[in-house]
Amino acid sequence: MRRKSRPWLARAAILSLIAAILLVDLTGLVGPADWMFYVVPLVLADWKSRRLNPRLLACICSAMIVVGFFFSPAGVPLAVGAAHRALGIAMLWVVAELLERRRAQDDARRAADRGFRAVIGRVSDAVVALDRDWRFIHVNARAGQVYARRPEELVGRHIWTEFPEGSGQTLRRAYERAMATQQPAQIEEHYPTSGRWLENRIHPSPDGLTIYFYDITERKEAEMLLTCQREVLGSIARGEPLTRALETLVRHLEGLAAGQICTVLLLEPDSQRLRHGAASGLPPEVVRAVDGVAIGPAVGSCGTAAFRRAPVIVEDIATDPLWAEWRAVMLPHGLRACWSKPILDTAGAVLGTFACYSRQPGPPPPAYARIAATATDLAAIAIQRHRESEAVREAAVRIADLYENAPNMLISVSAATGCIVECNATTARITGYTKSELIGKPIVELYDEAEQPRIGPSFARFQATVELRDLELGIRTKDGRTLQMAVNADTVRDAEGRIVVSRSVWHDITGRKRAEEVRQRALSLLNATLESTADGILVVDTAGRVTGFNQQFVRQWRIPEALVATQEDARLLDFVLAQLKAPDAFIAKVRALYSEPDATSFDELEFKDGRVFERYSQPQRLGEASVGRVWSFRDVTERKRAETKLRASEERFHRVFQDSPAGLCMTRAADGTFLEVNESFVRMFEFSRDELIGRRSTDLNIMTTGERAKLMEIQIATGGLQGRESQGRAKSGRMLDLVFSSRPIELGGEACQITTLIDVTERKQAVVALQRSEQAMRELALRLERVREQERTAIAREIHDVLAQELTRLKIDLVWLAKRVRQPIDDPVRSEMTARVGEAIAQADVAISTVQRIATELRPVILDSLGLPAAVEWQVEDFARRSGLECRARVPRGGTALGREGATAIFRILQESLTNVVRHANAAECEVELAETAEATVLTIRDDGIGIKPEQIGDPRAIGLIGMRERVHALGGAVEFSGSPGRGTTVTVRLPLVQSVPTVSVP
Repeated sequence: MRRKSRPWLARAAILSLIAAILLVDLTGLVGPADWMFYVVPLVLADWKSRRLNPRLLACICSAMIVVGFFFSPAGVPLAVGAAHRALGIAMLWVVAELLERRRAQDDARRAADRGFRAVIGRVSDAVVALDRDWRFIHVNARAGQVYARRPEELVGRHIWTEFPEGSGQTLRRAYERAMATQQPAQIEEHYPTSGRWLENRIHPSPDGLTIYFYDITERKEAEMLLTCQREVLGSIARGEPLTRALETLVRHLEGLAAGQICTVLLLEPDSQRLRHGAASGLPPEVVRAVDGVAIGPAVGSCGTAAFRRAPVIVEDIATDPLWAEWRAVMLPHGLRACWSKPILDTAGAVLGTFACYSRQPGPPPPAYARIAATATDLAAIAIQRHRESEAVREAAVRIADLYENAPNMLISVSAATGCIVECNATTARITGYTKSELIGKPIVELYDEAEQPRIGPSFARFQATVELRDLELGIRTKDGRTLQMAVNADTVRDAEGRIVVSRSVWHDITGRKRAEEVRQRALSLLNATLESTADGILVVDTAGRVTGFNQQFVRQWRIPEALVATQEDARLLDFVLAQLKAPDAFIAKVRALYSEPDATSFDELEFKDGRVFERYSQPQRLGEASVGRVWSFRDVTERKRAETKLRASEERFHRVFQDSPAGLCMTRAADGTFLEVNESFVRMFEFSRDELIGRRSTDLNIMTTGERAKLMEIQIATGGLQGRESQGRAKSGRMLDLVFSSRPIELGGEACQITTLIDVTERKQAVVALQRSEQAMRELALRLERVREQERTAIAREIHDVLAQELTRLKIDLVWLAKRVRQPIDDPVRSEMTARVGEAIAQADVAISTVQRIATELRPVILDSLGLPAAVEWQVEDFARRSGLECRARVPRGGTALGREGATAIFRILQESLTNVVRHANAAECEVELAETAEATVLTIRDDGIGIKPEQIGDPRAIGLIGMRERVHALGGAVEFSGSPGRGTTVTVRLPLVQSVPTVSVP
């Protein structure tokens, strides 16, 4: 913004300058021509403040020049001084008059400019004025609305800096060309900031440009909509695909919508789902997300608009609940708003939706209503026309399909010539001729020669009755086959009633004729089958009367021939019931089946003489109706007895098989497929029974192909496997050491194997562990012996080097004292004796300290006197003092419930662990925690060193770790070592409060 002018400040500055010049003039520092400096305030007054009157300022300056003349210094001639000052006053007034004249001209120009601005301000169109440097010198209110800026903000600003989107575009080139040629120009341009189309009328001048803006938005929209309608309707009229018409519509409307993305979705009437119609500007991911979505009350903008049959405006996709499910798809592509309107047909049914997507949240622009109305109207016309065309095409296709693919021959024959004028594809397919061969062919040439005598009477009857119904005759196909046809015919007459064409339908009944023959043969075959079957067959009607039976039925039920001949149902039923163990159940079953004609039944009948029959009942149908019932009886007495024996044998085998502690499996010899496995086998390999049955051991990676092939070779060579050792793999990948025993068996005529597997993994692991333990114990014993010897050596060295020396010195001092005591004692001797006594006391103290330290190293007295917590705390403090590491201890208050052996074990493990920290951990800090629970005492030692590796924990050469384990295990406890490279090591000792008595004493 411009800084406000301050005329009073300019006046004060000019007057101060005049006073300063007068002061210099009076002091004589300048000379006789100092009047020239008075012109400076006058010029400054005109430059800085136009409100000062140059004439008034000239009067003030002239008076000061005159005053300065009278106070001029000596030495200057009066004539010269007066001439100079007179000339100065004259020049001063000349300058004042010139300034006053320019001031008047500036005032007139400013008045004219104010008038121009007032006139321009009242103009309804947008007007801006630019200077030659492309800076705004005037912007009226309407132009500010176009630019969406306040006019006073734009004045003095560079147009292409404020609106860089126009730089390098058509508008800038037009401005520059008008400025260069000084020729008026006119250009139409769209302004996205306001969403309007404006006509720019450019009027150049030497000082810049004046541009008038005329709003032509409605005209441009009308022209673009008219072009869109013309192209879309033209596409529809030309019969182009619906997608092309919709794409044309979307393309034009996107140009009209200026930055918005338009889409059309089509509604499937049968599934109520929206399908992609046209959306050239949408990303493929968005198109796939909305394609096929079902409409509903909260399905985005389009799905909801189609469901509500009303427009839906979503101003912000990021917050509107309608877009909750698709928000994650839309927002990454910058789609923030969506306005949708349903497309309705003339009956009000929903055809689809039209939508506009915006990359800025907010309501739709004013032009959206016109765009949406035009889009829905044109889309409705296109969709309805497309569906009508599709319906007509589908109807024509269906009619043609019905005619061409009708199951019967359709033939039209000319009444004048007797030749075929039209036929369908079925006629060509059945006769073997092509349609071109049949058209124009006399119909009589299709008849079989044997039918020639019947042609004349049939034709005469057809002419008399004008119709033909179910005439059976034979025709000859192209390849010489004879087909039996049933013919129905009528006629087509012209306007005068003459027969023009006869139309006939030929139904192929060759199959039916052959079926009748087959039926007769089948009936004969059925009777023969009934008599040859091993089952007894009885056929009754719905009332229970016997309508048929075979001889096997008579033999099974031992019915006398005389009784069969009577066919009396009651007497037959009495005879049958007398043989059964449960006649009442038999009668009840029969009555239940007769009450349900469509039911089937299967049960068993037990006879008094021990026989067992299977009875099967099936309804007899004629079409959809039940007309009777067929009973089938099979004597299964011997099979039942065999099944009972087999079931008992199988139960015994199954009980032995499933209850075996060893793993048992039955496999097919050919490929090793598992047929049966017991529970021990399932537990052994960690598979479920369903995972094993039907699979092979090689498929499940239980055994490699090479190992199985090797075992099969041994079994084939020796006739079986007995105590063969091998390895298998469980489902978890764990390797198993197994002992195999296998024998061949035959199941259902197929060669199989039954295999026994004993898991000896734990036994082998125990042997290996025992061997390792024995080796570790031997090494531990050697290590302990070496440690004991080292401790003995160290103690002996301490006693010899320190204690013996101190005691020797003490003895020498005591001998010296004994000699001096026998002599007279004077003061010098007394002083020397006192010194020697002091030295002896000091030597005794050193000896006592040495004895105490050796005793402490052998077993700290504090452990027995104050308990384990105090001993742990003392040991940690001593370790920190000796090692220089930062070591902290947390121990419980009071004592612990551990016995002497437990406390000793924990204390020795603490000593060993702290020694390892110094030797191997390379740590800076160490933390020791002693805690006691209701069941155990827990010691934890942590350091921040290099960390122990997993392979070091189980290393048999780690005698120190083995010694810790053995100490704790002997007392029924446990020790754990954990750590990782760079994160330190943790040793955790858990010793139960109730300890087992150790069998081996570990010092």
